[in-house]
Formats: sequence, structure tokens, C-alpha cells
Amino acid sequence: MVELNGYTLDGNWEPSPNGQWVFATKDRNKYFIKTFRYPRYPNDTTSRIYAQRKKACDDWEKNQKLLISKLRSVAGPSGNVVVPVDLFREGVSFYKVTLRVNTSTLSPKEIAMLPEEKEKLLLLKTMVGSIGALHRVQIVHGDLKPENILISRSESGNLISKIIDFDDSYFEKKIPKAEMAIGTPNYYSPELGKYVNEESETLGEKITCKSDIFALGIIFHEYLTGNKPTNPKFPEEYTYCIVGNGSELMLDSSLSSGMIALLKRMLHIDPVERPDCGEVLVRLKEIEKNPVRLRHTSPAKKRVVVKPTLHRRPPINPTAVSGTDEIKRITRISNNFKIEYESGKFVTVPYIYIKANKLEDRVEK
Repeated sequence: MVELNGYTLDGNWEPSPNGQWVFATKDRNKYFIKTFRYPRYPNDTTSRIYAQRKKACDDWEKNQKLLISKLRSVAGPSGNVVVPVDLFREGVSFYKVTLRVNTSTLSPKEIAMLPEEKEKLLLLKTMVGSIGALHRVQIVHGDLKPENILISRSESGNLISKIIDFDDSYFEKKIPKAEMAIGTPNYYSPELGKYVNEESETLGEKITCKSDIFALGIIFHEYLTGNKPTNPKFPEEYTYCIVGNGSELMLDSSLSSGMIALLKRMLHIDPVERPDCGEVLVRLKEIEKNPVRLRHTSPAKKRVVVKPTLHRRPPINPTAVSGTDEIKRITRISNNFKIEYESGKFVTVPYIYIKANKLEDRVEK
């Protein structure tokens, strides 16, 4: 049996974005342990940048422990927010521990096909209540997506949600460097996408809990219709790219007028114009009083016109860089990564491109 800081590992390590995970047991309780590819604690004390790397790791650990403490203060006894229970370092690696939970979940399409609209609205309200608890202490989840919102049925038959995976969480206006694992591009807000592609302290200071609201807008649309809002002219683009470039989003016209109005605001390019969780909850209650049953055919689409943004550098599209050219090597250059191809061509990309294309194992050490 392999032990790690008092936890007995139940199996082998499995790969995950920016690290590995494994199930473990301690005092008859079951846990989920994750280790991170970054940051890595320096062990070469003779290195000229040892002190710099050590400080960065110490600051990261301090911030993570503060986040966990704040999460515990608002999570409550319901279990709807699955908070990490431990964070420790062994050697050069950091490890985060949470209680093992049942990760089976209903998919967005399965939720969309449920016959009772009232049941789905209750689920949305429960989700917003849990996210609102985080926002009250200025914590941005940072990676809201269906995979991190586990949906199941209670013994009484009600839909319940559990918010998991706070590895990419941060305090608003204090976002980590873009080279770290930050969220999932499919659910980025326009301001988060801009920051990841053009990292600067000024951009980071503008990212607040309203970034989560944009992600929730996408998730709401998925849970109610089975699909993300999109634009047929840009079928491969992320939602944040479409909105950020001043193009239109298409919302499913089978939604009620109240829901369409709410989603328009949640998916607004300007975070100031988006509602907070408290207002979203109020609007959902109003919609509940006037429910409209969704059609499950192929309804016509209704356009949502978003306000054009200021000129900005087009975000990197991970599907359009390499084509069929084989990768020769990937090396890290400061906060970015250089990808060299067999043809001799090369491109410099941020870490999120590496993560989105699952190229972490190709980066030269």
C-alpha cells in the first residue's frame, strides 16, 4: 500500500489537466487527491531564481489556503458546495484533497428533455444560490461548466446540484497568471478570454464574479435547450470569441421572453451590465410565475445582438494553428510556449492553448 501524508492510495494516478489525480482512504473515509503540474516548489537552492520561484509557490499556497478557509465559511451543511478539506506539499509537488463524491451526473441534454419546466427552474435557482454564496466572499469559481456541476436526484426525487473543482478559483480582481490552468475556454467570459490571450495586470484587475455569470448564462441555455448559444457563421468559435468580437449570439426562441431577456443580460459583453446572483435569482422566480413549456423539436432561433467591443487582438483558435503539420517539440518561453513543427514553422501560444489541446506531456522539461 502506498501512503501519502497519511492517505492510503486506492489505485494508480490518473492524468488530468495540469496534473494527476487518485482516490485514497484515511480513517475509513474516501477522498479524491489531485496533484498539480504547476506550481512546482524549487529544490535547487543554488539557482539564481530560487528565491523568486520559492516566493511564487509560497504565495500560491497561502492564497489557496485562504480560498479554502473562505469556502468553508460559506459552504454550509447542505453539501451543495464540495470544499477541499486539505492542502499540503510533499517534495516539489502540491496536493489538494476533497471528500470523494458520486460524480455521476445528468447531461445538459438529459436535463433539457425533462418534461417539467418548474423542476428545471428549481435546479437553476439552487445552482445560483450556491454560486452566490461564493460571490458574497468575492470568490470567482473560474471554471463553471456542466462537468463541475454534478446533477443528480435526491431520495425524495428532487434534482440536486453539487458545485465541485475549485482548482481554478480566485478572489475577484486577483486572478492568477495566465500561464496557470485557468478554466475552460468553452465557458470563458469575454474579459477572461482577453486576459488569457493578452495577460496584463490591468486586465486582471477588471475580472470579477461577473465572469462566472457569463459562464452561467451558457450553462442555463444548455440545461434548458440542450445546446450552447452560438452563431452559425462561426460554428467553431467559443462563445466568448463571438461576443468579444461584436458578433451575434443565437438564443433558442422556444425559451420564454423572460428567460431570453435574462440570458441576454447574463451574456452581455460588459460585465457591469450583467446581473449578480441575487438578481438572477429574483428573475428566475419571476419567470417561474409565468412558465413556458419548451418545445423539443427544431425551433426557430432568435437573435441576440451584442454590443460591439473595442478593437482587440483576435483570440487564438486552437483548431486553426497546426493543421496537419506534426509537432516536433514544445518549449516554455517565459509565460508562453513555443511549438515547433516538422516543417520548420513555429508558433508561440499561451498555456491555455497547451491545456485545451492536451499537450502538457509534450512540453520539454
